[in-house]
Amino acid sequence: MSEEVPSLLYRQSLRTGAMYIIASAALFSCVGSLVKTLTQDLPVPMVVFFRSAIGLAWLAPWLWNRRGFTLRTRRWKDHAVRGVSGILAMALFFFALSRLPLAQAVLLNFTAPLFIPLIARCWLGEKLSAKIFVALGVGFVGVAFVVRPAGFDIEPAMVAGLVSAVFAAIALVGIRNLTNNEPAARVVFYFGVVSTLISLPVAVWVWVAPTPEQWMMAIAMAGLATLAQLLLTRGYASAPAGQVGYYQYSSVLFSALIGWMVWSEVPTPWAGVGALLILVAGVVASGYNLVGSGTALLELMTRSRDRETRGAD
Repeated sequence: MSEEVPSLLYRQSLRTGAMYIIASAALFSCVGSLVKTLTQDLPVPMVVFFRSAIGLAWLAPWLWNRRGFTLRTRRWKDHAVRGVSGILAMALFFFALSRLPLAQAVLLNFTAPLFIPLIARCWLGEKLSAKIFVALGVGFVGVAFVVRPAGFDIEPAMVAGLVSAVFAAIALVGIRNLTNNEPAARVVFYFGVVSTLISLPVAVWVWVAPTPEQWMMAIAMAGLATLAQLLLTRGYASAPAGQVGYYQYSSVLFSALIGWMVWSEVPTPWAGVGALLILVAGVVASGYNLVGSGTALLELMTRSRDRETRGAD
């Protein structure tokens, strides 16, 4: 029997993972602000393409000088699933940002932990405890407060924000799965490749000539987003998503602050109640220490891969 391959590439540390994810949340809030500004005058597909292509250009020189880095991989299918789900989440989120207050769009996107247990049920057939169903119910009540605080009209942008969270949840599962034995930089690189190839033809179809100022904002947006993605990927590689995922909610606080400072956006009391319910439900739904919690699937995937490795040996 050959020597067993380690199940995780990075040393596991809750504190390190939390620090990476909080830092990524702050940067993603700045990215959201730039996206919201750009999409006021440029088509959303163009902004998605800028995020992907320019971000890849930011990443390439760093990877070129990175010792021991290689693009060789056997996990093309996993990279494709992560890339497609990620680009769909991004496009829908950018559309929501173009139509909704910054903090509201970010909050809807960050309902992703509520969907992870459902993905666990569909993907692995994992049984869900009554506690998780209660948490999901509370979370979706919170969503109702956020999307319908003043009436019964639901905007398409709100639906887009929620659907983006579904694809974001799939992408997060893909990140944790890939970083079992793939470096974070390689995961981010292939995401950039997939998202650029998918967004290019649509961007060309709707192309509008950007101004020099818009080019500068696009370059800054892509650079910050690439750095944030690296930090996020490293965070999920450093600790189970169920233990650190809820630190991403700090992005809602950062976004609310930026929205207030830049656009004078003040959340309604109902939206505040909804945000609190979503936060509590998200923590419960993604809490690894709770019996039957949904994101235990991320650890089960790791153990399953270990068994497959040992079986192959």
